[in-house]
Amino acid sequence: MKFIQLVFIMFVLATGIISGQSDVNINRKDFKTDKPGFDAVWQHVKDGNTFYSKGGVWYKDAMNEYKIAYIYNSKNAELNYKLGISCLYSDKKEAASEYLLKALTLKSDVADDILFLTGRALQYSGQYSEAVKKFNEWLSSGVKKTPGNIERAKRYIAECKSAESALIDTLRIEVRNIGGNINSADDEYSEVLSHDGEKMYFASRRAVSDNSKNFYDDTKLDENIFRSDLENGKWGVSLLAAKNLKSEFCETPLDIDPTGTILYIYAGYEGNGDIKVAKFKRGEWRSPEPESFGINSREPETSFSMSPSGKEIAFISDRGKKGLGGKDVYFMFRNDRKWSKPINAGENINSVNNEESVRFSHGGDTLWFSSSGRNTTGGFDIYYSIRKSGGAWTPAVNAGNPINSQWDEFFYFPSPVNDSLFYFVSNRSGGFGGLDIYTGRIRQEITLKPIPPSALQDAKPDSIPQNPIQPANTIVEADSSSVKKSIIN
Repeated sequence: MKFIQLVFIMFVLATGIISGQSDVNINRKDFKTDKPGFDAVWQHVKDGNTFYSKGGVWYKDAMNEYKIAYIYNSKNAELNYKLGISCLYSDKKEAASEYLLKALTLKSDVADDILFLTGRALQYSGQYSEAVKKFNEWLSSGVKKTPGNIERAKRYIAECKSAESALIDTLRIEVRNIGGNINSADDEYSEVLSHDGEKMYFASRRAVSDNSKNFYDDTKLDENIFRSDLENGKWGVSLLAAKNLKSEFCETPLDIDPTGTILYIYAGYEGNGDIKVAKFKRGEWRSPEPESFGINSREPETSFSMSPSGKEIAFISDRGKKGLGGKDVYFMFRNDRKWSKPINAGENINSVNNEESVRFSHGGDTLWFSSSGRNTTGGFDIYYSIRKSGGAWTPAVNAGNPINSQWDEFFYFPSPVNDSLFYFVSNRSGGFGGLDIYTGRIRQEITLKPIPPSALQDAKPDSIPQNPIQPANTIVEADSSSVKKSIIN
């Protein structure tokens, strides 16, 4: 049996920094100085190396150990390199450029991938033009390169250029971290709100007990479904949603019906990752059962959204030759009581890379999703497409800054009770750790520019949704004052 977690599937391409990372050794003799306390400091280097070799979540511990050693000797190229890498692979990506640039200055050939990784670190810190220079220097250098790494470098260059353009056209939107009652030092994502907006279900990879175990290649714990209730306008402390929705493997909420009694979930313990259905009966959630629509296949199905009419389904899957590349958006339609076979959403929505976290708008006339293709500003960005009167979908539009960033954004979810409010997920800096859930609010006093009529073509006037907007050529007013540091850190 394969116990596949959703986030690992999403980040196969998003988090791959470079394959064949250089093995750099911090030489004891070169590291030692005339300062006292070398033996104690060297133990921190050794402990850092142990954590570094484990990878995954252990990079954070390696970073902390190397920082202590850095106080003793900040001019060792190898230490700066490994400290920069530890930041880059942890939640401190924006801090990595300081150390990698220093390593590059101290010893330009400290590692074959130093230029590439410095470019990636500069991209995360928002220094896009400098990042492009480093990527181009790496591409023109004589170091050995794999085709995959060359492709990554070119994609990151394109992301940097898109990000620079996005900063020119910025939306008047306030973005806030939703807070510590929901977010933790671990990953939180895939938020699903009840129809009245009073309950939020979401996935988290936090430990649920002292006996929590780790099954996964990324060294993180399994996914479990949590719930938070809206109390006096604030989200309350989150708890496990229900005992029957939890197993020792992976479950993620994907959608909920208007009555709040049918919850669609991703179950990583079925097939390669299947859609299942849980029902609320007699005051409790029952154990998830197989879906009856005909969605599941031998490949992972990682996202699901039912249209407001109940007559359409959008979902994410990798169907090989039936797709455009990677994971795509597919549709199914109900005729009488029968559901059609899955139909690829087409090139206006899907790209040659991966799509993820699909969601219908409240009116069913807009499709929100994330993509690592097209003109992303970094990793996965949130996009939207509008349905025309004939049923076709307009070309996908990037949701813009500050919704999207040089980090990854997923799981756009419009508030069911407030047209100016929405939720999304990002691993951007300044959060509690990993993926966090954020809320965005469109400023009511600002008139937002709609999609140009030429893009809508024959769309009906009442089919234009509330939220899809183009950049308004104004300065962003994103408020990050509510972003708190995790007490765990």
